[in-house]
Amino acid sequence: MRILLVTGTIAEGYVRREAELLSKLTGYKVDVFTLHLPVAALASADYIAETLLRAGVKDYDAIIVPGLTRGSASIISRKTGIFCVKGPRHFADISKILSSIKIENLSSDVPADLIYEGNVVDEISQALLVVERSISDKNFIMAGRVKIPFDPPPIRVLSEITEAHIYNKEKLIQEIIKRVEAGADIISVGFDANNPMPDTVYSIIRLIKENYDIPIAIDSMSLAEIKAGINAGADMVLNLDAGTIDDAPEIPSNVAVVLIPTNMQENIVPRNVRERIQIINYLISKAREKRIENVIIDPIIDPPINPGLLTGIETAIELKKLRISPIMMGVSNVTEMIDVDSVGVNALMTILAYEIGISVLLVVEKSHKSKGSTREVSIASKMVTLAHIRKTYPKDLGINLLILKEKTDKTVPINTNGLTEVFSENGFGHSKLDPQGFFKIGIDRNRGLIIAVYQGRKGSIVIKGATAEAVAKKIIDLGLISQLDHAAYVGMELQKAEIALRLNKSYVQDESFPL
Repeated sequence: MRILLVTGTIAEGYVRREAELLSKLTGYKVDVFTLHLPVAALASADYIAETLLRAGVKDYDAIIVPGLTRGSASIISRKTGIFCVKGPRHFADISKILSSIKIENLSSDVPADLIYEGNVVDEISQALLVVERSISDKNFIMAGRVKIPFDPPPIRVLSEITEAHIYNKEKLIQEIIKRVEAGADIISVGFDANNPMPDTVYSIIRLIKENYDIPIAIDSMSLAEIKAGINAGADMVLNLDAGTIDDAPEIPSNVAVVLIPTNMQENIVPRNVRERIQIINYLISKAREKRIENVIIDPIIDPPINPGLLTGIETAIELKKLRISPIMMGVSNVTEMIDVDSVGVNALMTILAYEIGISVLLVVEKSHKSKGSTREVSIASKMVTLAHIRKTYPKDLGINLLILKEKTDKTVPINTNGLTEVFSENGFGHSKLDPQGFFKIGIDRNRGLIIAVYQGRKGSIVIKGATAEAVAKKIIDLGLISQLDHAAYVGMELQKAEIALRLNKSYVQDESFPL
């Protein structure tokens, strides 16, 4: 198959390298046609067609133009008589994407990378669905409508809302929606450990059960709260231990129970594997006596260094050998107790859980730095599942947790040869106040909005938008800025605010952005 890639002068060298790689990957005969323009995306489909005709281009099976080309590639097909489609928007994706999709399946209007992404999403969805259906062939227990297998994949994400009693109804519902959309399979609610409130537990769990079809867990060591949670319809109980299991209320057969190797009434938390396994064996025996059927074991992962997380990990490994029940692991003792971005910690803990054979991960988003952990663990669990299916590393899967870094550099270098270079070292400093007015900029994290408060000749106006571009456009449309340096300053601050929202970081006007 003979293919012609169309590019501009700036990216020509990079596109030629991609063409060589594409040829090696596919066996295609790939040539490159360079327009007399620095950036090919500046060209319209009509311009490209006329240029190719003048150059006498023929004998190709397909012409591939940049994904950002203005107009439909069908114009080029019609004028040249050669099948023409849009390639990816970034030259760095050419070989990867064009070697993954049949050329005839590309579009004259939609960039190839968007088609590729859509195909990947469909493929991932189908693969995950197959894994879900396969659980019926394994040993598993139920937590509400969710099957928890003895052996992953899948790994279930149990996302806990701590201190649920301090939320009003509206905020609690909003938080549950956010966690479910982030990928939670089960929602857990926790309360005040030192002040049992069974009536509140009952009302909150009833509220959730009446509004959402999602399994709910009650996290409490109070037997009164556990009983209230069960009566309200809780699908899972966290936790029973050696100090509470004898007096535990009757547990319905369809309720899952998490057992932990402690005796909190006597302040006993074993620090070695042997003692933890002994308590777990005792708890399993007691659970059988009390006809508690759906059991999950949490070996307790302690914070790193002091006392150290290895005891919990080694306990989990020993438990897996016994194959008593599914195992749960809390990742938040690690995420919360180490000042490292949660995304990397959560991903590594999820991979570790899979290799041990752990089926449930408990996630708590207590502190600001741990916000978003539910989403991170959910994506990591899907990555683990895909790597398991494909028998590969957890990379190049179509989904990832790359937030501040990326696999491919898509920067297009700018050629400054022959141009006059001017170096600038100073910022705006204390510019003259814009007579039209000034802005106070902030963010509404809960609603995901940028806020710009204007005060000046046109009164007081509050402008809100989800992106810096949207807010900036409205400011310009309303004529609220009259100086170029002020416009540049406001644009920079709005972009900082948008980045802060996306990365869940603080935004402070006039302060440099911490990265």
